[in-house]
Amino acid sequence: MSQYKSYTNKTIQYLKQHLKAFHDQKDIFKEHRKDKSSLRKVREVTTQIWSQNSKVLNQLHLLGATAAKIRRIANEQYCDLNEIVADIYDEDVDFNFIKIHLLSHFGDHVAPLWQHSNIFY
Repeated sequence: MSQYKSYTNKTIQYLKQHLKAFHDQKDIFKEHRKDKSSLRKVREVTTQIWSQNSKVLNQLHLLGATAAKIRRIANEQYCDLNEIVADIYDEDVDFNFIKIHLLSHFGDHVAPLWQHSNIFY
């Protein structure tokens, strides 16, 4: 839409609506924006936590815990690990594309031209 040859209040409003919809849903793309440092951090944390969790599960097994209890605790550990990894990605992964950000200012730059006309060519 930003490449249209002419603009009206309606087309700028459409552009703003599409940008808002994109920003509301952009987190689904975060998975594909992982950088090397974030992946390394996740790998290190995962290795450390799995090591700790394995020790706990082994101790439970040696103490005679039931298989059901060990499975339940292992499942809780797995869910906790997934939350930790998600938190790392939320904190470390950036989704800032300058071209998309600039589009959010487009309407503000074109709007002053409408003081003299309803259409910008």
